[in-house]
Amino acid sequence: MSSVTPETATRWWPTEEEKQILRDSLFRLIPRSDEAAEAFYQRLFLEHPSVRPLFPQSMDEQQQKMVLTLASMVDYLDDPETFRRECIELGRRHVGYGAQPAHYPVVGQILLEEFGKWQVPPMTEREISLWQLLYGLVSEQMIAAA
Repeated sequence: MSSVTPETATRWWPTEEEKQILRDSLFRLIPRSDEAAEAFYQRLFLEHPSVRPLFPQSMDEQQQKMVLTLASMVDYLDDPETFRRECIELGRRHVGYGAQPAHYPVVGQILLEEFGKWQVPPMTEREISLWQLLYGLVSEQMIAAA
């Protein structure tokens, strides 16, 4: 999986067709989003145990928040100003949790890989590419806000 750089993300904003592709992909994930979120965090903590202290002991609420945030970001693509404002607020909150810029690429890679596995059918290359761009755009703005 290739990584999105901030330079790539800043030049991209999804077309209407790309927004619909992201929505369709997200809708395929929703029925299995609980399992996908749990798998994401299990893998994140297994591969990067140093981030575990940044999260609450019980992950149920955190898993739900993460899926809702992801869905919100897709919804906010129809309103760029709200999208930007929500990314900034999210970035500021994450500073308080102890998130560091180096965490974002790791989280993004694992998130997209795990969520891609739980979609039926699995994500296409185009969907993966669009999710990478979206994650790059969100994380770039979060880091800038921090």
